[in-house]
Amino acid sequence: MTATDTLSTRVQRRRLLGRIATDVEAGANIITLSAPPGAGKTTTLEQWLGLRRECGDVVLALPSAHADAAGDLWPSLVTAIRSDAPPTEDPAIRRALSQVVHASAAGVPPRTTEPFQDVPSSIWILVDDAQEWSDRRALQQLSRVLSAAQPAMRVAIGARYTPHGLLSTLLLEGVAKEYRLADLVFDRDEARELLALEEVVLSDGDLDTLLRRTDGWAAGLRLAALALAHESDRPTFVRNFAGTDRTVGDYLVSEVLSRLPPDHMEVLLDVSAADRVNLDLARLLAGRPSAGALIQELVETNALVQPVHNDPDWYELHPLLRSYLRAESRRRDEARHRRHQAVATDWFERAGDVRRAIHHAVAATDWARVESLIATPCVRLVMTDGPQAMRDILRELPAWLQTQPSIAGAAALTAILDNNQAAADLDLAVVDAADEDAARRLAFRAIATLSSARTRPADRDAVADALGSLDLVPGDEPDLAILGRSLAAMALAMTGDLEAADRTARATAQIARSHGLDFLLFQTLSALCAVSAFGCDFVAVRGYAHEAIDLASRRGWDRHPRLAQFYGDLAAAEWQRCDEAMAAEYARAAADVADSDADPLSAAAARCIYDLTVAVPDTGLDLTAAGHLHAFNELWPLLPPPTVALNACFELMVSLRSHEMELAGAIVRRAEEIIPDAPDVHVLRAMRHLYQGHEAAARQDLEPVLDDELTCMTPWTSAIAWTVAAHLADEAGEPARAHDALLEALRLAEPGRLMRGLLDATPSARGLLLRNRGRFGRHETFVTDLLGFAEDRPHRLDGTGLVLTDREAEVLRDLPSMLSLREIADAHVVSINTVKSHLKSVYRKLGVTSRREAVTQARELGLV
Repeated sequence: MTATDTLSTRVQRRRLLGRIATDVEAGANIITLSAPPGAGKTTTLEQWLGLRRECGDVVLALPSAHADAAGDLWPSLVTAIRSDAPPTEDPAIRRALSQVVHASAAGVPPRTTEPFQDVPSSIWILVDDAQEWSDRRALQQLSRVLSAAQPAMRVAIGARYTPHGLLSTLLLEGVAKEYRLADLVFDRDEARELLALEEVVLSDGDLDTLLRRTDGWAAGLRLAALALAHESDRPTFVRNFAGTDRTVGDYLVSEVLSRLPPDHMEVLLDVSAADRVNLDLARLLAGRPSAGALIQELVETNALVQPVHNDPDWYELHPLLRSYLRAESRRRDEARHRRHQAVATDWFERAGDVRRAIHHAVAATDWARVESLIATPCVRLVMTDGPQAMRDILRELPAWLQTQPSIAGAAALTAILDNNQAAADLDLAVVDAADEDAARRLAFRAIATLSSARTRPADRDAVADALGSLDLVPGDEPDLAILGRSLAAMALAMTGDLEAADRTARATAQIARSHGLDFLLFQTLSALCAVSAFGCDFVAVRGYAHEAIDLASRRGWDRHPRLAQFYGDLAAAEWQRCDEAMAAEYARAAADVADSDADPLSAAAARCIYDLTVAVPDTGLDLTAAGHLHAFNELWPLLPPPTVALNACFELMVSLRSHEMELAGAIVRRAEEIIPDAPDVHVLRAMRHLYQGHEAAARQDLEPVLDDELTCMTPWTSAIAWTVAAHLADEAGEPARAHDALLEALRLAEPGRLMRGLLDATPSARGLLLRNRGRFGRHETFVTDLLGFAEDRPHRLDGTGLVLTDREAEVLRDLPSMLSLREIADAHVVSINTVKSHLKSVYRKLGVTSRREAVTQARELGLV
């Protein structure tokens, strides 16, 4: 066993072993691992059969000789039985297997348990390197063994390619289960464990790069691990690791290429020019009609050539094999290699795959062709595949070429979409200095202006000027205008012009969907989601956010920083409708992908939504959470006024409910600075005054809002205003006015299912809804939903680690009054025994024994 084999054997393949166990449990009596050399077939089989031995099964490993000189399998089985079976079971196993192996050739032995009735243990027979079996008699005997496979006698096979002659029917019947290279690749955790055995630790990014370069192939990872153990600059080694590494090349030649016929090798050298080929491109590159058939043979024999996942018309070579063959092709004939690259460039350009056409033009060092391919198609490429695609291309170009105006324009566009304004300005300066089309230069500047709306306060005049510049883009180059309008949608939203933003975003999204412009759609969904959130349309928020997340998952953009906005908006949407578990789940996802450098606004918002939905319910509103709130609130000038009002309301409700009055004051003051003339500020002041016990001040704040002198910017703050009014009327002994105010709050809140504002705006909201049940008319169903969500929601007692349910908190707040227990029960529409039960629980949690002590303790904690 080689050093690399020993290394991988020590990595337990838990994921694959779990799949095998599930398949065996479901009825697979034959497991086959068929994959190229170095995929880890033998080590995985050893691990699986080791587990079977631990479970008491007998494992019979056929020796490498397989059969005697006469082609008889039986002597090899006897040797395995003698070596591996317990002496007490040896005779019974011999008799059972003899009946199977020496069954009449006239028919396949049935899968009956009869031969194995006297064998106390289950049997596993290991057949490794099955592709080496060629003797007809031995193959017939092995076929009988496979046909007789059953729970009492199972078979494990390792082969370099699928032994169809033995397994075709059994695979169709489900008796056999096959695992190929895709099943054997190492995942992230397994690769990390393998590297750790050599004391090699890589960053997540470098580990992902190594997995891409090796495609998770066990041999490639083993060789990389051994080399990395002696490398001082590991990131550089990982970036450059390829089939050109001497040890990798030696392995590929000895284990893969040396076994191929000469014509297969020649075809591989030719098609290695392309990252992927279909049969048409393969024939063009190889210059022979039979190239397609040879490619299919290479796939069948597992020569590190595989169909592309989810696209069986295309084939790709393993990355390490491809890089080795390309280097070998250049060594043999550099001019021929460049001709192949030119052929691939032409083919992909005709097919409309500009990204691959550029890649092959770069490989052919045809810089004029590269420049022409990038000049105009770069916008379509970015709209389809995102800025990362262009960034990867630019990284391949020589420095002198990047100073050309067309290339600088592509680089500027990439930097703009990456929110790297400094780099964009440098590249735009190159574009401005060139004697190029003025409309194009203005369009680039307009796109830069519109993109900056996420990182600096949006200026209405600047947005209008940018849109005017986009109108000057020639009709034969519409992509720049489309991209600009996608960015304009978010810029318009940030200025507060939600109607124009929604109209622009909807039109752009329709174009993106119909033309397969995935990144443009992803970016436009960001604007649509923001517009919906600004307008409190949380049903639309959920729809747009889920569409964007699904798109990102499909395109491999799972870590894109913009996802922080989508997950954060989903967290807020679920929080406002009181689904705290889902809100916390989305908030965790937002915090996980947030990137302060790439998208500072979404990252700051993600930290806050995480604190308020995850951290605060667990630990309370601590200094860390308060610091994150202050940091986010400093970015409020970037947001449109309605969103500032929404965020202020959100934060204020949490801080008041947590009895953090100082923080609540800071939130109100910040809102007064950013939106001083907004009616919503009156609502914020009223909420704070209410919790402070200043009811007269709260009434005074609300008066202009309730009398229609001022109109709130969002239905959420309007609904909260009327909820606070209902509380004040109830406290003043005016039940009719309280009921009317509640009806108005429900009218405003029900269309958007704005539940949280109604429940958390005042301490008595739930009690008021309970007492008025049956009097809300068409809103009755909504009230039932509200009360259902409010049932037994916990309230943390600051600094104690204890929690009160909603009902316990309401009863506690009634204790300082002169109400009797009967009157408290009537007020909450419950029995007096229920009130007594709640009081008993409150006393226990507060560590008191009487009503007086409970009131004193609650006042000290700031709960009443």
